[in-house]
Amino acid sequence: MLEEVRKRGWRAVVTMLAHPGTCARQWKRWNVPVPDADAVLARFKRTFGDNFAWEVFTEDDSAGVAFPGVLLREQPKTYEAAAALFDAYIAEAMDAANRHRDIERWGRSGYVSSVHSLAAQGLDQIMVERANDDVEDLQTAIAFARGAARQFECKWGIDFSLWWGVINGCVHGLPSLFHKRNFYMTYFGGADAVSIEGGDLLYDLKNGKPHVLGQTLEEFGRFTRSMTRGEAETPVAVVLPEANGWITPPYWRTNCEAWNYARIPYRQGYRGMDAFFAMAYPGSNYAMDPFPFGRHGSENPPASPFALSCVTPEFAPRPDNVYEAEPVLPFGRYADRNQAREDLYQRSVETSPYRPMADTSWGDIIDVLTASASDHVLCRYKVVVLLGPVRLEKSLKTRLEAYVKQGGILLLAAGVAGPNDTDLCGVEIMPELRAGSAWRWEAGAFAREPFRYCPAKATPGANVRILAQTANGSPLIARHWLGQGQVYTCMTPWFEGGVAMAGAAERMFDEVIGSVQPVTIEGLPLSWVSSKRRDGLIIALANNSDIKWNGLIRVRSLEASTTSCRELLTGESIKIQGEGSQASWDVVVPPFDVRILALGKPTA
Repeated sequence: MLEEVRKRGWRAVVTMLAHPGTCARQWKRWNVPVPDADAVLARFKRTFGDNFAWEVFTEDDSAGVAFPGVLLREQPKTYEAAAALFDAYIAEAMDAANRHRDIERWGRSGYVSSVHSLAAQGLDQIMVERANDDVEDLQTAIAFARGAARQFECKWGIDFSLWWGVINGCVHGLPSLFHKRNFYMTYFGGADAVSIEGGDLLYDLKNGKPHVLGQTLEEFGRFTRSMTRGEAETPVAVVLPEANGWITPPYWRTNCEAWNYARIPYRQGYRGMDAFFAMAYPGSNYAMDPFPFGRHGSENPPASPFALSCVTPEFAPRPDNVYEAEPVLPFGRYADRNQAREDLYQRSVETSPYRPMADTSWGDIIDVLTASASDHVLCRYKVVVLLGPVRLEKSLKTRLEAYVKQGGILLLAAGVAGPNDTDLCGVEIMPELRAGSAWRWEAGAFAREPFRYCPAKATPGANVRILAQTANGSPLIARHWLGQGQVYTCMTPWFEGGVAMAGAAERMFDEVIGSVQPVTIEGLPLSWVSSKRRDGLIIALANNSDIKWNGLIRVRSLEASTTSCRELLTGESIKIQGEGSQASWDVVVPPFDVRILALGKPTA
């Protein structure tokens, strides 16, 4: 079989767990002897030489293959302990993988909290699982994986699972618009690889032809081979603490927890992280939705043996580790998940209405880094946001000051910044909290909103402008010119309002990030990404709604010679409206579908 794969010119990726304990448990579960990794890899080497890859991690943080059991049993109490436990686990697996350094090594995680840890320990490519209801949304996966890859100089990709716990089965025989949008947005987001988990299900052996999803994947593959996509435009970086453990909070979760397997309570600053990503990717907290049909009459079979929403006895090291989330609705449509699967398959139901995808407020323009990111990495971004309880230690502060002085824009909040950071912020933050009831931006009208803030005053001699203030005149948002760049400081701790983003912080993000946003969209919510290439610009649009999208697309820095616009999936030419900075294109995207615009110079 390997020789046949080689003859067809394909490259192989062998999936084989590297962690000895995890590997032993997984094969014992299947009642099969544990394979000899060296012997398996030797067979691949004889056929492919060094032109193949070894996936050494396969959802070890989410699928319940054993590692989650270790974490549940250890029950780390702090973020640092949870990170150390995970890092030690990766290091143990890498000890086995490092015996074969001549082979490209991949790792696939289920949650974004893992990708920077995997990349930091020397993997050549990191993958994040998406498209099932046990893990997070696509947009944060792209932002975290792409950022981790750039920070640690490796490749990245997305693994699309066909599993849908809602029906306790796979979606290979159902309509495929949900996966179609995932494929194209990932590709134009810059992924180096797209993986299909459960790919043996794409072909209908009974009828002798591909399922609809197989046909969609074939069309997508042919499309990617026929074009040059360019490089995704990502002018914004978000910097999180090293041991952050953050995951997209599902809307059904009733407790605020990080580290999906350790379920550690939130620290200060995490509500601000939730609020920022919810603002950047509206709808991202709906992606993990095992309950779109409400409460089932029976939870057997469960949504998954190990997920954020449930841990079955098989994967619970102790009885008190068994967990089952409460459905959002106290009523439901189906007796159990088997009945749901039979009904949806019988009616050939498009799953998109029940499988939410996030839209984007500013486009897919954000990379997520951690606080160890180097000067070289930081300087590739126009805007850097410090989010969550980042410690503004001397080494990080020095890197950030150098970044700003060279022309960068830095955004941070009280909590990260404190009384000793006047040189960076241009204001002295008082070590106390006060309550406010209204604020205004510059000379505008007051917005009525309760909030907490730290009083502050401008540092004498600093080049500072107060952009927002409380009703009593206390600074709320301050802009400090430092060298060639600027530092925006929010006096509302962690950017947090009463239940979401503080209003003044939201205004600041919209203005600053909006100013570097390469493409603007006028119309109903949409997801989009722009990719710069030598002969122009590619803009990928995904309509996550069940109604037709019609709106205007504008490009911030449009070259004068850019007049042609062609939709690459249909071949349709789209007429330009206006000239120069007023130029726009009127675009229609069908429900739950994608459109790919190629902007460039007219062809002869």
